[in-house]
Amino acid sequence: MKNIKKMTSSLEDYLETISILSSNVGHAHSNDIADTLGVKKSSVTVALRNLEKQGLIEYEPYQPVCLTSKGTEYAEKIKEKHKVLAFFLKEILKIDDLKKIDDVACKIEHALDDEVLQKFINLANTYGYKD
Repeated sequence: MKNIKKMTSSLEDYLETISILSSNVGHAHSNDIADTLGVKKSSVTVALRNLEKQGLIEYEPYQPVCLTSKGTEYAEKIKEKHKVLAFFLKEILKIDDLKKIDDVACKIEHALDDEVLQKFINLANTYGYKD
């Protein structure tokens, strides 16, 4: 995506969490983000300001955080990476521990570029993955 500075894995986790919370409960508040990620509220505030500077979210203190269209697009890409990696770990590598699958997928998702992601998707599709 153009005009986005190098995103850290931490900022990507914040963006993904905002997207998931917004989808699941209709909004994402700083406290919910902190609870979900297991971080301090002050860390959330710093991250939200960074994401806002990049045009990925709309943020006002004490208000729900909203993804911009650019933020939504980026978050969806992160979630797709996570989804295909979780499928790969569970269905192809036959890992049964769901927590381990989630943890490993989260770590790997930040390292995948679009070319490698597409190769994972192509392989997963041969095992019944639906993207």
